[in-house]
Amino acid sequence: MLSQSPYKDMVEEFILVWNNPKPLNESGKVGEELYKWSLSNVNPFDVSEPNRFRLFLPIERGFSSSLMNRYHPMIKPKSKALLYYDDDGPFYEYKAIQSNFELWKRNSNTQTGAMARAFTLSQRQQREKQDILGGIDKLDDREFVSHCRENGDEISYDYRFFENFHANMVLPSGSMIHRNYLCFIWHPALKNFRKFVFDHIVHPDDMGVSAIVSHVSGRAPKPYSRRVPAPETKRRRLAEVNTTSPEGMWRTKDWGKLRSIALNSVMSYFGGINSGSFGWCYNTEYHTKQGNRHICNPEMARDGTLPWMIEGGFEHDVCSAS
Repeated sequence: MLSQSPYKDMVEEFILVWNNPKPLNESGKVGEELYKWSLSNVNPFDVSEPNRFRLFLPIERGFSSSLMNRYHPMIKPKSKALLYYDDDGPFYEYKAIQSNFELWKRNSNTQTGAMARAFTLSQRQQREKQDILGGIDKLDDREFVSHCRENGDEISYDYRFFENFHANMVLPSGSMIHRNYLCFIWHPALKNFRKFVFDHIVHPDDMGVSAIVSHVSGRAPKPYSRRVPAPETKRRRLAEVNTTSPEGMWRTKDWGKLRSIALNSVMSYFGGINSGSFGWCYNTEYHTKQGNRHICNPEMARDGTLPWMIEGGFEHDVCSAS
């Protein structure tokens, strides 16, 4: 990112959170190069610029190796907007990230993300949501539906689709939050919750962070289109790395079932679930319906169709974050 324009004009600093107990400079050629880069005063891709790459080493600070470490306030990021990537991606091209940043600036009190997941609610919760929103096909991203095991509530994690509308959480890669949320995520009151994330076999940090930000902000996350092809071309896949390595946690037996078990525990802790997201196409000609579900058609945005980036479009004139 820091080696290519226009990324380098957008990114203030790049922070690698290294959770491995094995030192980075002993972790292969790439690790050795990254470690040397972190010690340099200049950008190795442009020696006329200062180095904006640095390491955060939780293990050296006495932390356990946890996915939650990337949200620790001790990182002390310079920027208010924090863009996250997993080590295995996927990574998105400039137009997608630019649209994400513009969306976040207009909604800096919530989480934005490219890979959004929806939960399948129990029948009781579906009825409650319908009553709260005033109809089965109504939308509102600022309401909450209760989640009570005593009432027989059991939700499931749908890992088959990424949603535009009705999403309740986003996956970390390509997500963005305000740095002020780091203090909430690592607040002492949530110590036991973070321990649950650390101890559980699927380490549901993504569910946990989305839940914390959602309950603090009082709204659902904001999805953006992870691919933004030019209008005259067919939809193309952006540069995304291979995420099917055999070491991936998702290869654990009964992964989907375990994720749903973790999800029910997370939502039971908070006692509520946000009412679901607005898609990128909300209030545009691309906003349509399939039965009672709202969808974007096409699923991925074209250049010039994102409403918050068009004068007069939905949320374009919302005051940007400072």
